[in-house]
Amino acid sequence: LAGKTLPTTALTLLMRDGKPYYQAVGGMGMDSILVDAETGGVLITPEPKLATRFFRQAHFYYFAGSWQITLLIIFSLLACLSAMTGIYLNCVYWFGNKAAAS
Repeated sequence: LAGKTLPTTALTLLMRDGKPYYQAVGGMGMDSILVDAETGGVLITPEPKLATRFFRQAHFYYFAGSWQITLLIIFSLLACLSAMTGIYLNCVYWFGNKAAAS
């Protein structure tokens, strides 16, 4: 790691095995190293398991690749359409019966 430029997005002090470590997180949170706060030694964190990576990234539509924005817009429009339909049907149900009874 010496001489490499590492983009750091977060720096956290934590305890691991009873010793203080600084965790330097880079990128989208996937790459991190642990720096021993007492000695300065570096420990590279192991790669998370496949299931852990999937659930960390799923809320960013990571699995969709280049379709991320398109899917986000489509599902947002579907959610809006569903809400508007529900509001319309509720208004028809409550206020439509009075007009038909008159």
